Amino acid sequence: MSTARLVLVAAIFIAPALSAAQVTTATLVGTVKDTSGAVLPGAVIVATNVDTKVTRESVTDARGEFVLTALPVGRYSVRI
Repeated sequence: MSTARLVLVAAIFIAPALSAAQVTTATLVGTVKDTSGAVLPGAVIVATNVDTKVTRESVTDARGEFVLTALPVGRYSVRI
């Protein structure tokens, strides 16, 4: 699957803590679609922390949606 043909619509949500504690993890959610706008079930998403090189993977569901939870806060490269 060519990443040039895919569109990744994703958002990183970091919920503020209700207490004085700092947030130390993030959740990455998104939908993978092709250039025609059709969702892509079964696509593999790989998020790599730019600084530590640690990777996390997810696979899109039947609606083309994925979730990566408990990601340590940092800069990430995301590929499909």
